Amino acid sequence: MIENGYSVYSQFGEDGILQYLINCLNLTNKQCCEFGMSGLIFSNTYNLVENYNWMGVYIEQDILRLENIKNGICINKKIEMSGINSLDNILKETPLDKNFDILSIDVDGIDYHIWNSLQNYFPNIIIIEVNPFIDPDEEYINNGSKFSSSFKSLTMLAKIKGYSLVCMTGNLIFVKNELLIDSELESYISNNPKKLFLNDAVMVNKKQLSFSRYIKKDKII
Repeated sequence: MIENGYSVYSQFGEDGILQYLINCLNLTNKQCCEFGMSGLIFSNTYNLVENYNWMGVYIEQDILRLENIKNGICINKKIEMSGINSLDNILKETPLDKNFDILSIDVDGIDYHIWNSLQNYFPNIIIIEVNPFIDPDEEYINNGSKFSSSFKSLTMLAKIKGYSLVCMTGNLIFVKNELLIDSELESYISNNPKKLFLNDAVMVNKKQLSFSRYIKKDKII
């Protein structure tokens, strides 16, 4: 899966991987939602909005992160786990269908909690930040002591919600099981997700998360 990666705006090749999944799964909804990107830098979905006529909803607490988004619906709010600013409540004020195609979550903290809180929307693809420095057998749901949540905790949540892991980049990419059935990607449902764990995470200049495969001369992205 990861060999299909390339980046237009995405950080770790998600642009190419999403195009591959869209084609394999014959996704036609053309709706996405994203929050946690640094403006257009490291956006996983804006390429689809800008170049493929998708409808995008972008939610950010920092209004400066929205200023370069010329297409799409921009919402200046902080997503909370419950109440008026829960993701469910924010999304119901948008034109997004209940089964919109892509949700990208990257808030460097309560990513797990936000996805867990989502009860009324069922995106076909979920892209979510993971802490790649935590052992894949260790459970850790973000409590503020480390950034994001662990591979195991996120894949367990995905299983409960009816999703299977299909790829790990700097994020985890999950697809709804009902879409995988009878597709060429059906084997991912029974696949052990730990087989997709990539343990080459590094800190560049002690401040920016990257992965060894992206900083080698023969990188694919």
